[in-house]
Amino acid sequence: MTNKENINLKLKELSIKMDSKKDYGVTAMKIAESLGIQRNIVSHLLNELNKEGIAIKINTRPVYFIHGEVYLERKNELKLVSKYLEVKETETKNTGNIEVFKNLVGFNGSLKYVVDQ
Repeated sequence: MTNKENINLKLKELSIKMDSKKDYGVTAMKIAESLGIQRNIVSHLLNELNKEGIAIKINTRPVYFIHGEVYLERKNELKLVSKYLEVKETETKNTGNIEVFKNLVGFNGSLKYVVDQ
């Protein structure tokens, strides 16, 4: 079994065990520790799973991931995750293409006028 397959299975397992009242998801560090794989490799493969639509990335600090199937099954009880995803969806709709520029130095300062245009 490949590292990616192992990470996918571990993400699903840990997502099922999540406490719906206090957890946003699973960190790359937790998966790395449980599988004995370097965290940066786990993070890279989790991001690939996210791009493929298998995992959902919660872009906070630290970054959390939740298995997509588990989220769909437990959507109503995973209030923190649902609320975060709703807020991000609303922000994206409200800002349109501005989302692309959020990491640009000066986004809200000296370049605000240019970005708004």
